[in-house]
Amino acid sequence: MTPEKEEELRQAIIKAVPEIVKKEFGCKAVEKSTGMMFFWNSHCWQCVNNYNVKKSMNEFRGIIIGRDIRFADVLILLGEYKPVGVNKHYTDSNTLWHLYGWWKLENDNLDNQSEETKQFLYDVICGGKE
Repeated sequence: MTPEKEEELRQAIIKAVPEIVKKEFGCKAVEKSTGMMFFWNSHCWQCVNNYNVKKSMNEFRGIIIGRDIRFADVLILLGEYKPVGVNKHYTDSNTLWHLYGWWKLENDNLDNQSEETKQFLYDVICGGKE
């Protein structure tokens, strides 16, 4: 799966579950000037790799990535609309059964799922557009 397709899938899930990018404890962001990863610790942005580097809300200039996309987020999205596109033959229950079998719950993060799982989700959610 291409990075563009992964981003399209991620944005579709975020659209259904906007809390993913809400600035709350654990929310991740990347500083534009340095490329350093930060997380929100309830009162300031703190660097992931160096806990001594902290920036106030006014100091930080970055792009909010949000928290990890979890299986629950995917389930919320699938519950909001009927799957479209290439996999129209999948019913909602079949889609869920496929995901239950493929999703690695021990590492509940979309980024850490198999390419097969991400492609299946892309086909169901984004319609398998080429």
